[in-house]
Amino acid sequence: MYQWAVLGAGPAGIIAVCHLLQSKVPANDILWVDPEFSVGQFGTVWSRVWSNTPMATFHACMQALNIFGDMPCFEFTTLDATASCRLNMLAEPLMWLSNQCKKQVHIKQGIIDHIALSQGQWQLKSNTNRYQAKRVILATGSEPKKLNLPFENIDLAIALNDELLAEQSNTWSNETIGVFGSSHSAILVLENVLNMGVKKVINFYKTPLKYAMSYEDFTLFDNTGLKKHAADWASKNIDGVLPCNLDRMLCSDDRQSEVLSQCTQLVYAIGFDRKASVLVEGYSANMQYNEYNGIIAPGLFGLGIAYPNKKTDAFGYTENNVGVVKFFHHIQRCFPMWQRYVVDP
Repeated sequence: MYQWAVLGAGPAGIIAVCHLLQSKVPANDILWVDPEFSVGQFGTVWSRVWSNTPMATFHACMQALNIFGDMPCFEFTTLDATASCRLNMLAEPLMWLSNQCKKQVHIKQGIIDHIALSQGQWQLKSNTNRYQAKRVILATGSEPKKLNLPFENIDLAIALNDELLAEQSNTWSNETIGVFGSSHSAILVLENVLNMGVKKVINFYKTPLKYAMSYEDFTLFDNTGLKKHAADWASKNIDGVLPCNLDRMLCSDDRQSEVLSQCTQLVYAIGFDRKASVLVEGYSANMQYNEYNGIIAPGLFGLGIAYPNKKTDAFGYTENNVGVVKFFHHIQRCFPMWQRYVVDP
């Protein structure tokens, strides 16, 4: 029996375990479960994705999480403090924090696929093991939404990896690629695909581009707006001079079906869905949670990209707050409430 169980060892799971230890929760009271303990897909599947976080902000977050003594000098610390980098570079310090946590808490390699509340304790079940915990943090991650159209699709993980994309075809010059989306991921896909020398790219979008902007004590369009590498590329190639082999079309355009028929392959870069890896007894597959404090049920909480918190700016504009640094600030705000919100049979 444990006081806390953390399911998932991606960035949100690592942040959760670090915060538990920082909050003086005894290490013996913490169970941490993940199939691999390799920072999730952050530095593997999404390794070539450009971050939109300034190095100085990320470094301050890593220092705030670190309770294990001197942290090695990682490559990202040598970059300009205002610059960004690819995610594989940010995965290195997260992996180091993960390894330090693993030395202290109880770790179990595997997948918890069933959770049920009984007599004030959460019963955690896998194919081979059973555990009990008073409080559970779900940090189980998300996966890209799928496109239900009768076209050949390029997986988003490949489209966001310029190296893998280059290995996909020797005939890019004959391809017309349709890309759905206008956010950070979509812009990076457009850049990668255009760099392959394709015949044509058609970008289908619902809303005009937004750019994040620092405004007094907050950032306008902090999550939906383009930043850093994606913003630089879009300002030159979309809101600047459109490449000769790039067309853009509103999804509401009556000609969409006709134009879509020109495409030989499609990429869908519009959002992520929560992984359906954990069945919580008594809850639907589309499990609801409080978007402001992460509470799912007494003693059950969500953190990370699968359970983003809502944030409303000074002008009343509401976005999902997503990112390593934002997960860190979110658990800092919510943790005192999570400690107390349990069932006492």
